[in-house]
Amino acid sequence: LAQELVEYCIFSDITKEELEEKARLIPPNILQETILEHNILNHVVSTSHVTLEMVEWILSVAPNAADKVEDKSLGSFLSHPHGDGSYPLHVACVNAKCPVSVIKLLLEKNPP
Repeated sequence: LAQELVEYCIFSDITKEELEEKARLIPPNILQETILEHNILNHVVSTSHVTLEMVEWILSVAPNAADKVEDKSLGSFLSHPHGDGSYPLHVACVNAKCPVSVIKLLLEKNPP
């Protein structure tokens, strides 16, 4: 189920409603761990369909999801320049379709 959620976030015209629907298939006791372990927020903010509501929902389920992550599978263009991981904020900033409201929220979660 976790892999299905990841694939949906990467390959679909994602909506908040469908994201919540897919997430409901994952047992509540492991949903937060799944979001963190599979870097769901990074995947969502990299899409052209990302919205503030999606990001707020993910952060309501997994408040630490905006923290630094390490995931080489995301591709080198999303990795921190020093190879020590990337923040969803970095991913959002390279996405020209990401709303400024999302970037502001992620910046609030990771102040300089």
